[in-house]
Amino acid sequence: MASIAYILAMYHEAAVVHQSEKKISDKSLSAFDVGLREYFDMKKTAILNEEDGSCSLFSKTPNYLSKVTKLLNDVLSNKQGLPKSFLKVTPENMERGGRNLSSLLMHVLAVTMVCDNIYAVEFLSKIVQNPTSVKMAYLPTMPDDVKSKIQRTEGSWYLSTINHLYFHDEHSSKVRICSQCGVCADSNDESLQSCERHLRGHILGNPATRKGEAPYPMRDINHISVAVLRLLTHACILLGSIENTKDVIESISGVKGDLSDTDVVEFLIGHMHEDIKLLAKALGKSQDEAFLMMHLVLKQMSMSEAIVSKENTQFLLKTPEERDKWESLVEEAFIRPVVKEFDDMLKNLQTEMIKDAGLEGDALMQEIYELKENDLPPTDSEVTLCEIPALWRFSIKFSLEQLGGVLVNLNAKEREEMECQVLHEFMQWECLLRALRYLPDIVELQFMLRSIYNLRISEQQAETLTIDKFISDYEERKPNLKKLVRSFCSAWRIMQKAIATEGLGGIGIDEKYCIEEIDTSEIGIAMLLPTTVGRGRCSLGLVDAMVSTQNIFLRRFSELKKFDLSDQRVNLADVTPFHLIAYDPKEELEPLVTAHLDYTLEMDKENKIDVDFASLDRQIINNFIEGKSLIVREVFPFTYSDSICDKLTFANLRRRVPQETLSKIQQQEITRELRHKIMFPDLCSSLRAVHLSIGFLSSMGGERDMTIQNYLTEILRVPQKDCIQSEKARKMCLLAHTLELWQIMSVEQARGFIKGKSDPFNDIHGKFKEPFKPIREDLSDILRRIDVDVLIKELYEFIMFDLSANDRIPVNASIRLEEALNNYLTNKSVEKIKNIELLPKTLRVKHSVEFWRYAIEYQTEVDRTMTGMD
Repeated sequence: MASIAYILAMYHEAAVVHQSEKKISDKSLSAFDVGLREYFDMKKTAILNEEDGSCSLFSKTPNYLSKVTKLLNDVLSNKQGLPKSFLKVTPENMERGGRNLSSLLMHVLAVTMVCDNIYAVEFLSKIVQNPTSVKMAYLPTMPDDVKSKIQRTEGSWYLSTINHLYFHDEHSSKVRICSQCGVCADSNDESLQSCERHLRGHILGNPATRKGEAPYPMRDINHISVAVLRLLTHACILLGSIENTKDVIESISGVKGDLSDTDVVEFLIGHMHEDIKLLAKALGKSQDEAFLMMHLVLKQMSMSEAIVSKENTQFLLKTPEERDKWESLVEEAFIRPVVKEFDDMLKNLQTEMIKDAGLEGDALMQEIYELKENDLPPTDSEVTLCEIPALWRFSIKFSLEQLGGVLVNLNAKEREEMECQVLHEFMQWECLLRALRYLPDIVELQFMLRSIYNLRISEQQAETLTIDKFISDYEERKPNLKKLVRSFCSAWRIMQKAIATEGLGGIGIDEKYCIEEIDTSEIGIAMLLPTTVGRGRCSLGLVDAMVSTQNIFLRRFSELKKFDLSDQRVNLADVTPFHLIAYDPKEELEPLVTAHLDYTLEMDKENKIDVDFASLDRQIINNFIEGKSLIVREVFPFTYSDSICDKLTFANLRRRVPQETLSKIQQQEITRELRHKIMFPDLCSSLRAVHLSIGFLSSMGGERDMTIQNYLTEILRVPQKDCIQSEKARKMCLLAHTLELWQIMSVEQARGFIKGKSDPFNDIHGKFKEPFKPIREDLSDILRRIDVDVLIKELYEFIMFDLSANDRIPVNASIRLEEALNNYLTNKSVEKIKNIELLPKTLRVKHSVEFWRYAIEYQTEVDRTMTGMD
C-alpha cells in the first residue's frame, strides 16, 4: 500500500508545481533519478515487508522496477502518458472534472503496475500493458445476449420460405407453421435476428448514446458494481492506448466511421464521464463522492485482506462464463465491502479533510459538513423544533436505484426469508417494465399509420417526410397524434439499449438505426412504420421487445410463485393498460416504495431507513402484476409502395384471390401487343397499375372473375390514363390472372431496359451475375426442349425475389440453378418446368442473371425465325 501511496503522493506534489506552470530543474530531476535507482538496488536482495502487508513494488523484477522509475521520473518532468496528453498536468486538464479524472487514472495505473499478482488486477493489468492479448476478450460489463437467451424459452421469430414474418410459440406447438401461408419452416431456417451482435471487445458504441442512462444490474452483479467495473475497464483501455492505440481501436465496435488516435482518447474519456454519472446515480451521491468511491475500491484492491490466490488460474475472459465469474469475484472481494461501509467512510473522510484544512474550529464549516455533534438542546429547553438545526439537515431521497441495490446485496436465502423474491425480480426488470405503459399508444399509432400510408408511400418518401411534418399535416384530424408519437419516443428511449446490445425481442435492428434520441424535426416517419426492412425495423423491434419483456417477466413470476400460467393470451391489437404491467414510476411506484420505508431517528446519528420488503412485495404483486396477461407476439404488415412486389405480398394475394394461368394463345397475343404496339413509357405505366392492384388485392382480396381493368377503375378509382394501356390485357386478364400479367409485363419491361443499354437487375448482388461459357449449340438444343417462355418468367421472378439484396434468407450462389429454381416453384405451389432437369449440371445460381439474358437472346432469335417463316 505504501508504494502505491508513494506514487500517488509524488504525482500530486508534482502536479501542484506543474499546474502553476513552474518547472522542476534538470539538476533536481537527475539527483532524484540517481537516488531512486540506488534505493531500488539496495532493495533488490531484500524484499520490503511493509507493516500493513500490502503489495510492494520492491518485490518486482529489475525490469519492472525500471518501468516504475521511468514513471516517477515522467511524473516529475510532466511527461507521463506521452505521446498522449490526457495525463499531462496542464491548467486545462486540471479543471475540477479533469483533476478528478487524472487522479483516478494515475491511481489505476499505480495499482495495475504494483498489484498485478492479485487475481482481479491481473486482467486489468493486461489491458493496460498488453491490449493485444485481450482485444478479443469478453470485457467486463459489456452487454451480452442474456435476455435473448432467456426469451428463447418463449419462442422465436421466423421467416417462412415465402418471407412471411411469424412468431413460433414454443409453449403451444412443436411444428413451426406460418399461420398466414401454412408453410412449415425448415429446421435450419434463420430467425429474424439477422443483425449479429458483436459480443467481444468494446461494444457500447458512442458515449453520446449513453446520455441519461439509468443504473441497472447486469448478470449476477448489482448496478453499483456495473458502474464501478465499467469505469475501471474504460480507464484501463485508455491507459492501454498510450503505447498500443491500434489494438485498442480494433477492439472497439459499434462506432460509426473509423477512430483516429485522437478520437479514441476523446471516445474513452467520454465513456468515463458517463460512467461517473452512472455511479453517482447508483450511489445517490455527487460525482465527487463517486470519484472517492473509486479510489476506495482501488485501495481495497491493494489491501492484503483482499488478496486472493490465483490457484494457477489466469483470467483472460475468453468466454462469457469466465467473464461472469470474474465480475462476481471482483464484486464480492472489492466492491461490496466498500459499498457496505461507504457512508461511514465518507463521514470519516469529511472529518479528516476538515482537519487537514485546519477548519475544525470553524463553526460554519462544521454546520456545512454536518459534523457538529451534540447540537440538540437540553431536554428542559424551551426551544421549538423548527429552531433545532439537526432536524433540518439534508437527507437524500430514497431512490428506486437504492432499493434495487439493497435487494441485490441480499443473497437468495435472505430474499426467501424476507419474502421479497418477486420484488427482487421486479426491480431487476423495472428499468424496462416502465416502458410497457406506452404499448397501447404505440399499437394505436401503428394502426393509424397503416391506414394512412400502407401502399401509398415509398421507402424514400418515408425517410424524407419528417415526423414533425407528418404531425402538422394530420394533427387537426388526429388530435391525439402528438401524444402517440411522444409515447413512441419515450418507449424507444427506455428500450433501445436493451434491443440493440442485449438482443431483447427477436427482431434485429441495424446499428446505424439505434439512435438514443429521436429528433422529430429530422427523423423521417420511416422510424414509426412497422416494416421488416430499413429503419422501420425499429418500430417492429420496439413493440416486440415490449411484448417479450411482459411475457418473460410473467413467466418468471409464475416460476417464483410456483403456479402455471394460463395459455390464454390477449391479441396485440386488443391490448389495453389493464392487460399490462403498466405504471408511472414517479406517480405510482415511488410513492408505493416510500410508503413502505421505516425511518428510525437516533441521537447524533443520521436517519436509519429500513424497508418493509414483505409488505412491499405483496403490494407490487397486487397493484402491478396480478391478473396481467401474456400477449400474442405478432406483426401487422406494412408495405411500401415501391415494395409491393415480393414473396410475402404475392403469397397473400394467392391466398385471398386464387390465381390461374392464361392460355398459351392469350399470353402470346398480350406479349406481341406489348412488344410491337405499346410504347415503353406506356408499358411502365401499365405495370405500375398492376403493382397497385397487387398491393390492394393482397390485403383486401377481390372477386376473381372481375377484370383487372374494372377493378382499377371502379374499385380503386384510378383514372383511365393511369390504367393498363394494352387492349388485349384489358379484355382478357381477370383478377385471377394478376400475377401472370405481372410476370409478362415485368419481363417485357426488362427487355426494354436491355434494349436501352440499362441493367434491369441493378439491385442484384454481383455474385449472382457471374458469366458462364455455354456451348451454344448444346444449350440451344436444351432450351428447344424446355418451355422457354415459362422459364424466362419464373427465372426472372426468382432473381428479383430470392436474389435481391433485401431478401433476408441468403441463397447459396454455388448450388445448381435447377435445384434452386425447383425449390422456389415448390414453395409457391407451382409445377416444375417441363424438362428443366436437362439444364447443364455446371449451371449454378451465380450464373442466374447471365443465363436469363442468354435465354432472352434465344427467345428473341426464335421469335425472329418464326416471324420470318410467317
